[in-house]
Amino acid sequence: MRRWIPVIVIFALTLALSTLHWIGIVIGGLIAGYLSRNLKEAIALGVALGLSVFGAFLAYLGYIGMLEKFLALSPLPYISLLLCMALAVVSPIITNFFSPLAVNQS
Repeated sequence: MRRWIPVIVIFALTLALSTLHWIGIVIGGLIAGYLSRNLKEAIALGVALGLSVFGAFLAYLGYIGMLEKFLALSPLPYISLLLCMALAVVSPIITNFFSPLAVNQS
């Protein structure tokens, strides 16, 4: 349980950073990949991070009343989901290869 506390803190910081700029998603993915033990965990953390950031974005759009207009722009929601997931999944995969916490798979 103690190992998941930094991951939860990273998710909260990533949500705060991603409101300012998309680089927050990359930074959160890099740190989450660094804290993961293996490649499967890095991918799972990246997917969870991407979905949580995109869900927070959709919640914000719903709060300001722009969700329906955003979803009506047909390719834009798919492109933004794709970019969010790609940034959040690729960055932990790259970082996991250099993490000292990762278990050797050989």
